[in-house]
Amino acid sequence: MRSIFLTLCAFLISLSLFAQCESFAFMSQSEIDSFPIEHPLCTEIADWVVVLGDDITNLDSLYIITSIGGKLTINNNQNLLNLDGLENLSYIGGNLGIRNNASLTSISGLANLSDSGNVIQISHNPNLVSLSGLEGITVVDEYYIAGNTAITDLSGLDNLSSVLTEIWISEND
Repeated sequence: MRSIFLTLCAFLISLSLFAQCESFAFMSQSEIDSFPIEHPLCTEIADWVVVLGDDITNLDSLYIITSIGGKLTINNNQNLLNLDGLENLSYIGGNLGIRNNASLTSISGLANLSDSGNVIQISHNPNLVSLSGLEGITVVDEYYIAGNTAITDLSGLDNLSSVLTEIWISEND
């Protein structure tokens, strides 16, 4: 009887660990910092990831994530300087949105990203100086690059071979 109980407990614990990898909304630096401790098996996120928080300064603790089945949204993080911590991310099944991050200067943390679903939107990041980090993306449905006033060239898009629907580039110096 005891072995049945222990087996059942182990099964339920394992289910809860895997169920926790569905989607994540990171709203504070402490949530990001505790991610690899609280979710050590969550290397593949089944659905979406959102990063949105006034006190978020880095994504370093997200290094264990290798794929996101849905979208990755990084919006309105006024103190986020770069995307370091996402260097092991190679796949995003949905849209990639990087918008309204006032202090963001680099997206090179995405250097291992080789597949990003439908739409890539990088907009209104006034201190972003380069698109370096997106060299692994070769095909995308739609690409929007707008309002990144510090960008002066399109380096980082060098390997882009096909935009299936639309490319929109505006308001970038």
